[in-house]
Amino acid sequence: MESNALDKARLLMNLNRTAEAIQELRQWLLQQPEDLEALILLVQAYINTHEYAKALETAEELLSQAPDYSIAHYFYGVTLLLAKRYADAEQALLEAVELDPWDADYFNMLGTLHNLQKNWEKALFYADQGLAIDPEHVQCLNTRTEALTKLGRLDEMQSTIEDTLAADPHNAYTQATVGWSKLERGNISEARQHFAEALRMKPTYEFAQEGMKEAVKAKNPLYRAYLNYSFWMSRHQSSMQWSIILGVLLGQNLVRQYAERFPVLNVLLVLIIAFLYFTWVMMPVGYLILQLDSYGRMALEKNQKRLAWITGIALCVGVLSLAVHYWLDYGPLFLLGMYGLLVIIPLSRLLDHPERIPTWLKVVSWLIIGLGALAVLVGFVYLGLGLLLGYLAFFGVLIYSWLYNFASMRGA
Repeated sequence: MESNALDKARLLMNLNRTAEAIQELRQWLLQQPEDLEALILLVQAYINTHEYAKALETAEELLSQAPDYSIAHYFYGVTLLLAKRYADAEQALLEAVELDPWDADYFNMLGTLHNLQKNWEKALFYADQGLAIDPEHVQCLNTRTEALTKLGRLDEMQSTIEDTLAADPHNAYTQATVGWSKLERGNISEARQHFAEALRMKPTYEFAQEGMKEAVKAKNPLYRAYLNYSFWMSRHQSSMQWSIILGVLLGQNLVRQYAERFPVLNVLLVLIIAFLYFTWVMMPVGYLILQLDSYGRMALEKNQKRLAWITGIALCVGVLSLAVHYWLDYGPLFLLGMYGLLVIIPLSRLLDHPERIPTWLKVVSWLIIGLGALAVLVGFVYLGLGLLLGYLAFFGVLIYSWLYNFASMRGA
């Protein structure tokens, strides 16, 4: 009876009918609540359906029944990692290693955890530990590839890529990981080949889909420069990222102070402001680049296509309004132009993945969008009041950007 129930659950999971597998396992556990194998399968099923809270609860039950089993600590660590409780996850995984130091999966998960925390050296250390046990362990090879890419150790990275592909060339995750590594090193055509191969094996694989989108957008020189900047920033801890951003802002203020004495610095000031602006809007601009590409637009979701067109219209309105303003010196058009350029920032976050934004931040977004629109309308009647409201909206966008970035880094 036990074998039949568990075999049926495994078959359902292999057929991607995970919800049915969960029901089968829960029914079986009502009869045999201490069946460790069933609990392990249930944890895996909940992970596959992204029900991480239930996975953690089931892993805790597994651990309470089998505190001396390394696999129980391992799955407890995996579910803690998915819950972003990284310190607790590391402790659980180290417990698993202590109980069974010969399982490469445990070392790979420790490496994955440190890659997520951007501790590249530690990630590399644990990947190497796993490979010392199993030199062809594909997950450890992928973890090693990511760590070496971020560390910029190109020769070792290339060697690891070759080993990874040799170990399992028909693995979609392997192909996508190699694709991202190639993309980060600027080998766009090779990256696209690996993403295409991954998608051939697994057409709905989101990791490869996102990589292919980035590779298509990277054909645009402006976006390629932004992508290189993003990869460079991603190698640093969150605290270092904030230091870099603050350094750019302080540098902008310093340049502004000396621009009157040295007019040539105005060019540098414009470049810094343009750089800051494009770091805020490059995500929706990237969608616009894809939308204008005959193949790229097929990779966009419906809401992303809508956002692409809104971005294009807003940019056109912004640039044209500012150009006419400087030609005619008509103040209301300055407000309209600035609104067109700046409204993209909160609007893009709202339309892209609204489920990722806290409710209070959505409210802030709509208040800023509304305040900016009010400033434009009032500006056509009372320019002074419109400019005052416009300045408030402008500072609102700045504050919103910092709040959004802070929330994103805390959630990363």
